[in-house]
Amino acid sequence: MCQDGERKWVSGVLTAVRDQTGKLTGYIRVARDMTEQKLQAESLALIAIDRENRVDERTRQLEETVEELRLKNKEKEVLLREVYHRVKNNLQVVQSCSRCGRGIWEMPKPARRSRLPFNEST
Repeated sequence: MCQDGERKWVSGVLTAVRDQTGKLTGYIRVARDMTEQKLQAESLALIAIDRENRVDERTRQLEETVEELRLKNKEKEVLLREVYHRVKNNLQVVQSCSRCGRGIWEMPKPARRSRLPFNEST
């Protein structure tokens, strides 16, 4: 804590100072203010947590969308099977009628229309 009461993060080294005979004469202390780095690290940690939360939310949304699309796909598959079944049944009816009534069912030939000249006065 500083003299003004503000808290600071510091990194320091304390080294003993000895004279030529090895007798302890004092200490040297070197301190480095790490407050800014500590604040940046905390800020980055908060940003990382926020990003993780956003990724989790987006992942949940995408999983819900995938599930919705799977349900819609199943509904379309059921509809497609129903349409296939009905078309198949109708074709079987047409095929049966064709086999039973060969020669009986003849399509009438379209009547020939007479061609009248175009009259602009009428």
